[in-house]
Amino acid sequence: MPVTHTTASTPGAARTVTAPEPLAHDAVRRIARNALAPMAAQLINKGLFWAFSIYIALMWALVLRFCLQPEAIGTKTHLKVTAFTAFLGVLAVLVLSRLPIISSLTAETQSASLAGRLLGFTLGVGLVEEGVKAFPIYLFLFRRGQFQRPLTYAYMGAMSGLAFGSTEAVVYSLSYAQGLAVGGLGFGDYIVVQFIRFITLPLLHGIWSGMACYFVGLAALNRNKARVLFVVGLSMVAVLHGVYDTFASGWGGLAIAVVSLLMFVSYARTDAHVVREVQRPILTDSMVAAGLPPVGPQPPAAEGTTGHASMAHATAADNPVAQPFPGPPVGSQPDVGQPPLARPSASPPSASPPSSSHPVSDPPPRRYG
Repeated sequence: MPVTHTTASTPGAARTVTAPEPLAHDAVRRIARNALAPMAAQLINKGLFWAFSIYIALMWALVLRFCLQPEAIGTKTHLKVTAFTAFLGVLAVLVLSRLPIISSLTAETQSASLAGRLLGFTLGVGLVEEGVKAFPIYLFLFRRGQFQRPLTYAYMGAMSGLAFGSTEAVVYSLSYAQGLAVGGLGFGDYIVVQFIRFITLPLLHGIWSGMACYFVGLAALNRNKARVLFVVGLSMVAVLHGVYDTFASGWGGLAIAVVSLLMFVSYARTDAHVVREVQRPILTDSMVAAGLPPVGPQPPAAEGTTGHASMAHATAADNPVAQPFPGPPVGSQPDVGQPPLARPSASPPSASPPSSSHPVSDPPPRRYG
């Protein structure tokens, strides 16, 4: 509104002067518009980037859910895993990358040596990012032991990877847009890198994280081997991630992407066989001689028997040589005129037979030695 002032130019005479409104000047409005327009455009672009990134991630999530067929997972678990990775996970990567050892490894990604770049991308980038993506699966799924199928862990790991890749895509896309605005990036290159960043790389992040968390699911089935399975799964995907980043600008990057996809599919197709191998207990000849039970997941004890008794039955069933001969010693003959041996009673024994403690569906122990 206009501001009025009352002045007196001569004694006894008053005159009212109306001051113009500040925003009424065209120059002021033009300055304000030019100052706020870039901020508004940046917010609009960021919103569009987020919308497109979330849309692509949801499409990949539907494809992975159809392929992996995980167990029933609640919406709350989905939100906890994806929100943890998208916000806390990305922040954790930024914080960890500033630590002395990791920052020196990250600096090697700019090395002129191929070995230096490979080491930097594998340990400074791949290991850190894959560990951060797998952590919510360990926190929300493995520790609670709610799910049994490794493919369920792989699916949720893929969701964590998609959340990380989508957030990373938005951050990089803003820098690409600034490069396009200042002429540092051509329009054709801009379109290519945006499609790769929004469509391809979130899927790769999901595949790598899914494979790492598949081993977390295997560890949930056999917790005696949990540390080994954790190390194997995380190391494998860290190497794949590091090699891809090293050769991302050439055909080597495409080859690693194809290999990663084929490995992910192979784990999904051979899941039943891998689970049987992980659940199979280990039994060596020295353990048999010492009377020790197999190491690894054991079948449930038969009703009416203790765990040690059922394991003794299972060990005897798996090792026919160790079973006692039911009849008289070999070569001995009963004396003439002696009555025949009494037949056992037809009444069922109080305890279950040895074979019931080791169902047919359970794999036999692995023999080593």
